[in-house]
Amino acid sequence: MTKLNRFNGWVSVLASSCVVIGSLIQDPEINETRNSNDKYVIATCCIAIALSILSIIGYLCTDKLVGGIFEAALGTTVCALWCGAISLIMNPRNQLAIRQEGLSHVVRNTNLYFFTWAAFISSAFVLASIAQQYRLVDVQHASSKIVRWYLFLVASVVVFGTATKLRAVTCLVPEDDICRTTNYAVSLGVISAGLSVIPITWFHCAKMSLIVEAIVGTILMVFYSVGAAYITDISGPGSNIGNLYFSTWIGFGISVLLTFSCFKEMITPESAVEESQHPDVSKTGAQQEEGEQQGQSTGPQGAGQGDLEDVDVDEDRRDEEA
Repeated sequence: MTKLNRFNGWVSVLASSCVVIGSLIQDPEINETRNSNDKYVIATCCIAIALSILSIIGYLCTDKLVGGIFEAALGTTVCALWCGAISLIMNPRNQLAIRQEGLSHVVRNTNLYFFTWAAFISSAFVLASIAQQYRLVDVQHASSKIVRWYLFLVASVVVFGTATKLRAVTCLVPEDDICRTTNYAVSLGVISAGLSVIPITWFHCAKMSLIVEAIVGTILMVFYSVGAAYITDISGPGSNIGNLYFSTWIGFGISVLLTFSCFKEMITPESAVEESQHPDVSKTGAQQEEGEQQGQSTGPQGAGQGDLEDVDVDEDRRDEEA
């Protein structure tokens, strides 16, 4: 099942990379002023397409190319290349997927924007699957709650990074409301990322405390509620579709899920009943053990009685003959 899921990840990397390179080639503004950043992204797409095709052929034709060090090297290379490419594509200064319009960042190339994220997430999925195979991380049995905390941490980092870049534009006049909102977004990203480290560290070091997690989740939910209301407002820095808009709402949604799931577990804790602890199973197991013990105890006794009967018959025959 792991190899099949990784095969789907390679197919997604191939499809997303093809759309990204097609969007770059067909963009007239990029073709007129092509620089080293554009060439790096195009090279990344070409390498990702070639390596994903090689991996797909390995899955379809032979098992010698997949499931080993060779595929691990391919997945690591593709993910590392897309880490660099996504930072260039999402930088509004490069005018690739995002551009600066007024006091906010807007998406200028929709296909390039969404499929760049798709290619990056797909390559990260492939690398995570490889890490799971080599038991570097336990992705398959990871708790859904810790996965949400990691996603929340990533969303907060994106909020911080995007809002920091917007400060150079929105804070030309520090007294403006949009400057205050941008500063709040920067603070929101820093505080949220810092607080999310607490339950993540607690989870890896010891059993997570529901009380601490509920307190942290409630604080973050309040902060993100205010942030979503003002940052994505029509006069806010994240009013247009872009990284700040999506990351703010993703952080708000995950904070709500984390908070209410904690309160639900505190009110109605889920008690996992193992099969050995189930009353019916325990009763059946006890009856089986009792039956086996009776069989073992009666077995030797029955054998002993049979032997005694044989001895009595032999003695009777001897008496008759005498």
